[in-house]
Amino acid sequence: MVNEVSIVKPDLVLVVDCQTTGSSPETGHLLEVAWALLVPSSECSSRSIGEPEVFSFLVALPEGEEVPRRISRITGITDDMLRGAPAATEVGHLLAAWVKDAMPVAHFAAFEQRWFDSLMRMTPGAGDRFPKIVCTRELARRLYPGLPRKGLRAVAGYLGHSLRERRRAADHVRATAGIWRRMLSDLGDIGVRTSGELEAFISSSVPVHEGSWDYLLPREKRLSLPVSPGTYRFYAADGRILYAGTARSLRSRVNSYFTKRKADSKTLELVSQVADLEISECATPLEAALEEFLLIREHTPQYNIALRERGLHLVHLDMSFGDPSEAPDQAHPVGPLPSGSPAMLLGDLLDTVLAGGIPDPVCFGLNYLPMADGALEEGTSLFREEYISAETTLRDLLRSGTEVWLRRAVEEEEPDQKHAEDNGIAPVVDALEEVREPSTLISADRVLRNLEWVLAAGARDLRTAAWFRLLGWSHLYWRPHPDSSLRRLAVSGGTLCGRWFGEPEETHPAAPGRWERQAAIDPDLYDLLRVLQSELRRISSSGLPLRVMLPTGRTIEGEGLGRLLSLV
Repeated sequence: MVNEVSIVKPDLVLVVDCQTTGSSPETGHLLEVAWALLVPSSECSSRSIGEPEVFSFLVALPEGEEVPRRISRITGITDDMLRGAPAATEVGHLLAAWVKDAMPVAHFAAFEQRWFDSLMRMTPGAGDRFPKIVCTRELARRLYPGLPRKGLRAVAGYLGHSLRERRRAADHVRATAGIWRRMLSDLGDIGVRTSGELEAFISSSVPVHEGSWDYLLPREKRLSLPVSPGTYRFYAADGRILYAGTARSLRSRVNSYFTKRKADSKTLELVSQVADLEISECATPLEAALEEFLLIREHTPQYNIALRERGLHLVHLDMSFGDPSEAPDQAHPVGPLPSGSPAMLLGDLLDTVLAGGIPDPVCFGLNYLPMADGALEEGTSLFREEYISAETTLRDLLRSGTEVWLRRAVEEEEPDQKHAEDNGIAPVVDALEEVREPSTLISADRVLRNLEWVLAAGARDLRTAAWFRLLGWSHLYWRPHPDSSLRRLAVSGGTLCGRWFGEPEETHPAAPGRWERQAAIDPDLYDLLRVLQSELRRISSSGLPLRVMLPTGRTIEGEGLGRLLSLV
């Protein structure tokens, strides 16, 4: 092992980190501060030392300030957690005492420097500035030029230190401490052993890296993968699953992550940390997609977002599409539906418009911008003329919703409609504030289109509920390739209870009754059926023969199946 020589005097390093509500003290406030004092390298090997003791403090926000929703999502810190937290000046007094005889280190020092400088200035007796912080990110740019990303998560993962998904100061301090200890050895290897040599090294030009990136995962391992469909799992050095994915060709898909020099930042951050991988071969891409879903739900890898648990809550409605219940019964036969489904508004919409009233702007997502004078009344009147008459029933309204859905399927999706579809009937404030001028008003035409969307999406959700009650207990028949044998899958409650190649026997075990099937669809099964539905759309659109035998004994295929899949 390298004979390590201390590069600092007096042999003390204070690793620091902070989480904030903004990018600078001028636009935000401190939210959390953490630090750890590292023992002298002469007393303990940097390769064998355990984790340092980390001191972490939440910081009270100024009166009247709240944790922004975006910051709360990133950090997990809420306003309730800050009750009783010390003021920034109290934390500043403590930190000033710790850093007095130590050299501070942080991964992105430019960020921490401005915040800790500000903290010292507001803390009586702490001084005007925080000591200059050594930046491990700048060291990484010079020590590891072939690493695709130099952010904390990427460097820590590359050097064998995991970070949790939520950004917390204590976790970042532990990771930075691990990075620093490894860098001490690597700096010694290139002759950087004193504080002066360290300063000169950080001030030196950054090497230009050409060619492919450096990865932990051996190239031979990914090149030896099969070309069959399946799932793959990327692992960090500590054995934690970073990402699970599905592929039609495992070799092509996995290698695509490592052969692109330019990729999005999240992908480069991910591959910087991948130390190992495992695969599971599957007979077809459809089965691989279902296995991927189950893997993600079991392990919740931090780089998987789309298929992770979304907090979905399902409800069942009465025949007037109201009175939501958590379980189906004779009084609540409609469902299951997401609790924010626009279908829950259709009964009230019909009653309100029939009675000559106007819908509540908040309930119908019409409060994201100011309303033009008379727009709500005029837009509702246009909707009434188009879709409502004295004889209109809910069944008629659903039929109109289907027609609107088909018409909109060929129109360009608008940002507010997409946001509303992703979030049920919730107001679309956040999405629209980013794409519209503050002075924009909701017009009568916008009211009409919004009500049409509620009508179309509500009818779609009701069709999906009926379809899922069948799809979850169906038999699927298709050819994965034009020249392949027929593939048959038996699905029961979302579980693949039978898989065969070849012509099937036309005998099928009895499925549960309608009420049992409806009651069995929980949020996990609902989301799994969404995945299965997407795969069926893919097969249908590819032109390959596909048929679905429903638990009622009816078989759907060809154009009829394609039309059904376009409606749900």
